[in-house]
Amino acid sequence: MSAPSDPRSEHAFSRPDPIEALVRDELARRLATPDLAPTIMQRLGYRPVSHRAARWARLTRWLGRGGTVFAGFAVIALAGSLHSHSPRVRRPNGPTIPAAIEAGYERGTSHLHQLFREFQRMSPVRESAPPATGERQQRGDDHGESRAPVRWA
Repeated sequence: MSAPSDPRSEHAFSRPDPIEALVRDELARRLATPDLAPTIMQRLGYRPVSHRAARWARLTRWLGRGGTVFAGFAVIALAGSLHSHSPRVRRPNGPTIPAAIEAGYERGTSHLHQLFREFQRMSPVRESAPPATGERQQRGDDHGESRAPVRWA
């Protein structure tokens, strides 16, 4: 008995496929067509450039970006300055922090001055002796007696 015939058997592949024959013939013919890839790529903006030109293009791109960022910050600073000097800006009702610090500093120094005046008023006033016209003062020798109530060593 023979086995039933399988369409996928070796005998089925021995017949040539008409589409496969067409493809094989087209590939064998090798039509001479111009290579349009470089022209098309140049039209799309892709072209070979030197390293120097590529570096210059990158530098100008980054300088443009930096200039844009700088101009943006300058505009923001100018807008803030104009807004702070405009009459429509809301001013704080009470004292600001710098004003409060300055007022506290002035109040503290005035209290210290008052304290020093009170100490001067409370301390007894000593009668100062008339300056001696001794020999040491005429020579300009300061190693004599101290003019202060305490002698410094």
